[in-house]
Amino acid sequence: MSRQGDITPDPTLDPNERFTIEVQTPVGATLDITRTMPPELRTVMQLH
Repeated sequence: MSRQGDITPDPTLDPNERFTIEVQTPVGATLDITRTMPPELRTVMQLH
């Protein structure tokens, strides 16, 4: 069983790749958030 915050194996994301984060609360439904990586990453960026 993994502890909260543990991710195995380490995730890698490529440009324009879609990813989903699943948020689980102690009570209630889970929330899936799906986003797409930007085409490139810079040191300083504004992500919306």
